[in-house]
Amino acid sequence: MMLAKPGMGVDEAFSIVGNEQNRLLAMLNRRRTLHETSDESTVLHAELS
Repeated sequence: MMLAKPGMGVDEAFSIVGNEQNRLLAMLNRRRTLHETSDESTVLHAELS
């Protein structure tokens, strides 16, 4: 959790929070993509057997 620090301006605080939110969303999207890809390869492997 990112919080604004004393002496930090509002713009900087919003920027940090926005960057952390984007970072988290990118990590979740990557994890979901990897999970979906592994599920598809498992299904294809089962169909070929």
